[in-house]
Amino acid sequence: MAVRLLCIGDLHLGRRIRPGITDAGVNLAELQPEAAWRRSIDTAINLGVDGVLLAGDVIDGDSHFFFGCQILHREIARLVEHGIPVVAVAGNHDVSVLPRLATEIPYLKLLGKNGSWESVTISSRRNPGEKVQIVGWSFPTPTFPASPLPALPAFLAGINRADGPLIGLLHCDITASKASPHAPVSVSELAGAELSAWLLGHIHVPASLQGDVPTGYLGSLIGLDPSETGWHGAWLLTYEPGTPIRMERQAPAQLQWHNAELDVTGIDTPEAFEASILGALRAAGETTALGPEPPILVGIRLTITGSTALCAALPALTEKLLAPGDTSDRISVGTSPVCFLDDISLRNIKPETTLDLRATAKSVGPPAALAAMLLCLQEEPDSAEALAIIHEAGNSMRFAVDKRTYARIPAPDLSQEAIRSHLLNAGFAALHLLLEQRSTQSSEGKSL
Repeated sequence: MAVRLLCIGDLHLGRRIRPGITDAGVNLAELQPEAAWRRSIDTAINLGVDGVLLAGDVIDGDSHFFFGCQILHREIARLVEHGIPVVAVAGNHDVSVLPRLATEIPYLKLLGKNGSWESVTISSRRNPGEKVQIVGWSFPTPTFPASPLPALPAFLAGINRADGPLIGLLHCDITASKASPHAPVSVSELAGAELSAWLLGHIHVPASLQGDVPTGYLGSLIGLDPSETGWHGAWLLTYEPGTPIRMERQAPAQLQWHNAELDVTGIDTPEAFEASILGALRAAGETTALGPEPPILVGIRLTITGSTALCAALPALTEKLLAPGDTSDRISVGTSPVCFLDDISLRNIKPETTLDLRATAKSVGPPAALAAMLLCLQEEPDSAEALAIIHEAGNSMRFAVDKRTYARIPAPDLSQEAIRSHLLNAGFAALHLLLEQRSTQSSEGKSL
């Protein structure tokens, strides 16, 4: 008989998810981490697993001790009724609070307290002779800039590998540079331990966890912010003697975040633009609905591309779409799932009109200077002149991003290519307005 374990990555109980939508027939309470935790316990009980593993950052922080005590205790009590043990390690977020909770909650086994390796054996409830051994280490302090793996071989020397395969449970940062405050480890270190699987916490993007030795991040149980796109959920680990460990996705999150792209080439009115937004949301919802166990809510970050006569008007139109209204709700479509517009960005938008940048650059005044800059950024992006423009703009953007006022807003992409794209978007829109202004003033007998 197989040993089966439900494995859960970063839970962050206590963190609030605010998707910016309140009136779409969606119970927002079902999108929170504690609801995902409850559904995971339902899954564990329904599957009749032999144990539940938690890979750290179970609690979002020390301030959530009482909340975590209530939520964890209630669901673990349900597991205890079915004879299912719970094993956890502490991460950098719950380094203090999880050990405290482990003393308050019966049957919550914390492995590796105080930064020492520790193990526990979990047996199949159907065939107690089939076992796996969970090897874990917990953060002793909120930051830990050294790898915990050099101490592992000495610990493993005292373990009888014949008692069942060894499964590593660790909250860490996989990095080649070893420069991280969060238990930096290398892939070669993990492989050198010769365990049968490594189940990791800390990074919220789930790995594929396939292969003969599944190794990687379980991912956060739910997408905690719009950057955590795609599937999130729990994992079912299955061990049968003589075969590699298998990992399968379970209990998908009820809220998913996705990125989508909309080409607005040929769209020339605000009404057509708004209709295209709704169409993009519907298409995203239809695609998501085709997957197994689709979520109830999908947040879409939409990137606008293409050539359009609305080039100059798009910044104002997109700002209007994202501005909070009377209900502070985002635009949404559909019912199963509901898709809503979380954010819009513009990328390399160009005027639909046959704008001759070279001819404009040879004219006089502000339009000529701006057209010359756009030509440089568009056709010679690696030239010294283009790089100087990008560098100066990047300094200004970073200065704004670093202001305390914007500290709670996710930092934008300030890579060289992203800055160039911002400059092209803003530049084309400004040039379009300047040329319109020149045309209007010329028709009135004035010169610009």
